[in-house]
Amino acid sequence: AVHVKPPRNPRSPAAGEGLTILYSHGNAEDVGLHLPFIDALARATGCDVLSYEYVGYSLSRFANCQPDEEGCYRSIDAAWVYLTETLGVPAHDVVVFGRSIGTGPSVDLVARDGLRSGRPAARSPRGARGLLLQSPI
Repeated sequence: AVHVKPPRNPRSPAAGEGLTILYSHGNAEDVGLHLPFIDALARATGCDVLSYEYVGYSLSRFANCQPDEEGCYRSIDAAWVYLTETLGVPAHDVVVFGRSIGTGPSVDLVARDGLRSGRPAARSPRGARGLLLQSPI
C-alpha cells in the first residue's frame, strides 16, 4: 500500500484538505504503475490518497494464495481498518474511489456496516463521505 499526502499551503488550504481518498485500482494495474496518477490525484484534490494491492496480485503474492474476488474484499477491508482505526481517520472524511475492477470492492465496502470477516468495524464503511466510480464493471 502507499499513502500519498499532498503538499500543504497554510495560507491557502486546498478544498479537499482533511479528506482521504481510498483508491482501489483497475485491472492490470498495481501501485507501482499508478503511483504517478495517485500523486496527481492528491495534488489536484488536496486530499490524502491511500492505494493498496489486492491479495494475490503484484507485490501481494503469497505462497498458495491465488488472486480471487474474496481476496479483493479482504484487501479493501484491511485498507479501511488501517485508515479508520490505525490512523484514526473518521469515516465521514473518507471518499471511496474505485476504478474498473476496483469498483466491485468499493461498492461492496460502502454497502456494509462491518467487515466481511464478521469482525465489527470501529467505524462503519456506510459512514464514508462518498463513493466515486470510474469505468465501473
